[in-house]
Amino acid sequence: MDGSVYVSVMELRVRLGQQPLPQELIDVFQREQIERPTFGQWRNMLEAIVQHLEREPGLVVSELVEFAEGHLLPELCGAA
Repeated sequence: MDGSVYVSVMELRVRLGQQPLPQELIDVFQREQIERPTFGQWRNMLEAIVQHLEREPGLVVSELVEFAEGHLLPELCGAA
């Protein structure tokens, strides 16, 4: 799970360059206590990042959003 979050954040970093992360994602990370997240909190962070990435064209890992939304997140619904 945490690997999916890492890849998603890296995709976003590629898109943003030197710009900071969007405040909406920073808020999610802070709310989810990123220092010591639970499995459900990892899921919530992934969902927030993927929702942001689905608006971004040309991802390096092009199947990331489809995989997360179509397979990974639905399987993890009970973990949140």
